[in-house]
Amino acid sequence: MVTASLLAGCVPAQQGPQTAAAVPNFVFTPPSTAPIKTNMSIGILKAEPLGNLWVEQITLQPGLPNQSTVTRPRMYVDQLLSSAQKDMEKILVAKGFPTAGTYPTLDEMTYSEKQRAVLILRPTFEVNANVVRQGYGSGQTATVSGTVTLEMIEPVTREKIWLKRLTLEPFTKVLPAKPVDFGSLFSVPPQTNDTQIQDNSLILLLNTFYATAMQKVWDHLDPQEIGDLKRQVDEVRKNSTHTAHP
Repeated sequence: MVTASLLAGCVPAQQGPQTAAAVPNFVFTPPSTAPIKTNMSIGILKAEPLGNLWVEQITLQPGLPNQSTVTRPRMYVDQLLSSAQKDMEKILVAKGFPTAGTYPTLDEMTYSEKQRAVLILRPTFEVNANVVRQGYGSGQTATVSGTVTLEMIEPVTREKIWLKRLTLEPFTKVLPAKPVDFGSLFSVPPQTNDTQIQDNSLILLLNTFYATAMQKVWDHLDPQEIGDLKRQVDEVRKNSTHTAHP
């Protein structure tokens, strides 16, 4: 404790250039719109987040004997996932499909809602951030990579009808330096790979990911390919006993 205080007194405060506050921009506007030509309604579930971009590890009591680590969701993640659900609904409508609504999970749909929906779109965002810092007071480099998985499910039987896995092009951003944490100065090596990202930098990463991912979804949700799934859905429901009773 004394050593940390002495060091703190010897190291001048670093007043780096002020960085403009980043603003979450989780909005995708379909570049074109097609008239609805089918009664093939599709519901959308909230995306499942996988990978370390969505969570952060927090060290409690760093440098002390009772030091521990907890994992928690990062800020803005729920906001991004909710926006993605709404934008995927807009994408499907723009591709010519009527919407069957948005739902948190399949379990929260009523039986009548499942019967009205021909398909349910269940997305998964698996994204990892490889964050490297070169030393205390220095900036970080974050490389983000991942995949977007799109599943089309028959809602009553829950049978998977269609799956598409989209690999995102990795991108790298140089992040501003984090404030020096003297508590962790004695417990974490300077050159390390961690997942601690400041809020401003996190927003920049999430904004880039969102724009990239939603454009990829737009490019790969083909109306003809999805429309052709109706025959498979009809066959599944014809052969299932679930459609007769809730």
